Amino acid sequence: MSRRTSRRLFARALGADARSGALVSVVRHGSRASNAGIQPGDVVRMVDGRTVRGASDVRRLVRSLPLQSKPSFRSIAPAEG
Repeated sequence: MSRRTSRRLFARALGADARSGALVSVVRHGSRASNAGIQPGDVVRMVDGRTVRGASDVRRLVRSLPLQSKPSFRSIAPAEG
């Protein structure tokens, strides 16, 4: 099974649509995502107003921000998807 297929199956099991955005599977305590209220199962759609197509976009966008900044995340929870 491909990574893409497994991501979609996982998203479907959670009730989320992961065709675009980044499906969150783990949130580290004290991370920017945790501080923003992101939880496992959420689908991140935007970081600081920039569209997210996948997990690599989230990593790239967050890493490009100053260390002490508080990025804004736009996400949907599985029940909203």
